[in-house]
Amino acid sequence: IFSDLFHTLKVKEYKNCVLTKLATPLRRANIFCANYDLAFEYAFDKLGIHYIDGFAGFHKRFFKPETFEYDIFYPGSTTSGKVQRIEKVVRYYKLHGSLSWVNSEVRNSNNLYGVEEKPLELIESLNKKGEIIIYPSAVKKSYTLDLPYSELFRQFAATITQSQSVLITVGYSFGDDHFNDIIYQALSNPTFTLIVVDFQGTRNEYIRNLKELNDPRIIILEGEFFGDFLTFADTLMPNFNNIDNNEKVAATLNNLLGNKSELTNKEENE
Repeated sequence: IFSDLFHTLKVKEYKNCVLTKLATPLRRANIFCANYDLAFEYAFDKLGIHYIDGFAGFHKRFFKPETFEYDIFYPGSTTSGKVQRIEKVVRYYKLHGSLSWVNSEVRNSNNLYGVEEKPLELIESLNKKGEIIIYPSAVKKSYTLDLPYSELFRQFAATITQSQSVLITVGYSFGDDHFNDIIYQALSNPTFTLIVVDFQGTRNEYIRNLKELNDPRIIILEGEFFGDFLTFADTLMPNFNNIDNNEKVAATLNNLLGNKSELTNKEENE
């Protein structure tokens, strides 16, 4: 899933994202992002990836952090009585809020946090754009103590401090204390691994300090090749799009329907 996402997102320089994948196969991959645009959401839709983002509902989507503990399965065969996990499912956390989040006018039993997700077109018409966002400022760390950000950061800390967890940071300069405090705490776990992908690399003071720790659990990919986002997406991450059965099926159907359409047009012309 990470490979497909990187190949899809490579059309722009996408920064401030951290990805985690736990070693045990029983856990889903997690994406923690500090950006509040919808690039990942568009990539998920394009790739057919199911994502759990802490919201529940259809016409009314409210923030319910308990949904991060949910998963997606489908019934197995009746003989075995087992269920099968749906492929391509990730958990997605927008730590600094989102353009698509707004404050609800009324709280009720289904909306305890007072946060609602709406289409951007509707948000702009209501003049509510940017209501739940942590903007770059010197005091943005204090905003993380408020809801819903505090709950999202709690999820971030709980995830990367688990045993044998791996954190991949892409384009993150380690300039935010509220992120660093959690990451440095995770380094107290002997089974934790930190992989830093950054073009500037050790030219950045914070990343250079990590390098000088000489900790084998900290891996830094930097420079024009290893630290470049396009290289990371095209070369270092395997490309599974070439073997995606859904892509093959779609191509076959397009060819069949295209040929059928051509025959129909030819008959109508005759």
